[in-house]
Amino acid sequence: MCSVVGYVGQGSSRKQVLEGLRRLEYRGYDSAGFACFDAHNGSIVVAKAVGALDNLVYALEQSPIDHSTGIGHTRWATHGPATHTNAHPHSSGGAIALVHNGIIENYQEIKQELQRESVVFISDTDTEVIAHLFARNLALYDPRQALLKTVQRLHGAYAFVAISPQYPSLLFAARKSSPLCIGRTLDSHWIASDVLAFTGAAKEVLFM
Repeated sequence: MCSVVGYVGQGSSRKQVLEGLRRLEYRGYDSAGFACFDAHNGSIVVAKAVGALDNLVYALEQSPIDHSTGIGHTRWATHGPATHTNAHPHSSGGAIALVHNGIIENYQEIKQELQRESVVFISDTDTEVIAHLFARNLALYDPRQALLKTVQRLHGAYAFVAISPQYPSLLFAARKSSPLCIGRTLDSHWIASDVLAFTGAAKEVLFM
């Protein structure tokens, strides 16, 4: 069980995401990560740390990154040990960053297919296949079609949230048998594994 949190809106996504992860740390505590856009050039920047969420907080204090759109994750390892490389978010050539809760049962099949297309994998996780698959589809289709074509390939239980520099004001999300809920105000949106992540901040809650 892992936790995913995403935020898009006014102000600091880092503050909102870290607060959400802090509230959901019971769901995963062997590594943590955060991704957002670079405020200067719009590229994806990522921070990760092994161990408790406090280690990620410290890393972000040493090398701050922030944007109005961001995603975060605390991990309970399933595929691959708790290492910096296996920590989420996972990315694909800068095209997307993605956080995931669940298990992709057919990840080996998809991984082998993508490797035949010269995609290089760096982690031991099943999550990385979603990142590369979604990035490939996003290069070929409009955002909605790319997301649909991605989830049509996935077998298992999952909930994931992704960002792309092509669409800096969007959070991409999908779920199957793993929880995701949306919180919103007039100018901000959260998405998370548990409503606890944004309780008191969101004015309206939707359960996917």
